[in-house]
Amino acid sequence: MLFAAKPDHGLTLGFRLCPVPPHQKQVAPSDEADDSAIRSPEDRHSAGTSSRPLTAADYERLAEFRYALRRFLVFSEDAAKASGLTGQQHQALLAIKAFGRKPMTTGELAKRLAIRHHSAVGLIDRLAAKSLVKRLSGPDDRRQVLLALTPKSDTLLAKLSEAHRRELKRLAPLFESLLGHFKPTP
Repeated sequence: MLFAAKPDHGLTLGFRLCPVPPHQKQVAPSDEADDSAIRSPEDRHSAGTSSRPLTAADYERLAEFRYALRRFLVFSEDAAKASGLTGQQHQALLAIKAFGRKPMTTGELAKRLAIRHHSAVGLIDRLAAKSLVKRLSGPDDRRQVLLALTPKSDTLLAKLSEAHRRELKRLAPLFESLLGHFKPTP
């Protein structure tokens, strides 16, 4: 079973993963990243990956991992808010900065944030109103909208990213310990 992002205004990430009905499944192009990370356990199991039954310790580790992840996401949301941004605005700035290989388009931002194109347009409008993002016309197609950070957003993002790096360094031993129990066995 595949999962798709659906808006969820109660979560820090701004979306939740929901099952996609079989008649709505879309196949990603072959140059896209492997979707195994978003497949359900049933799909992975039916694809030939067998595993032992879950134990009470597995459930405890899964719950602890979710709790640690949630704590980090709450930290991230609070750090963004203290900087005058929403969590989604912070994620957008980070996605644009990290895209790197070429300027990001609105459609690519929507894909990275798992939101619809029109939602990305609204998000970009709000970032542009804060002088954090500028829109550029594509070199070959002037209708294409390319996104670039401003010096103001570069400074803001650098401060936020440093705080996130410190928090991840603090949490790394816990994440490594929890994830170590779920490494694939040869």
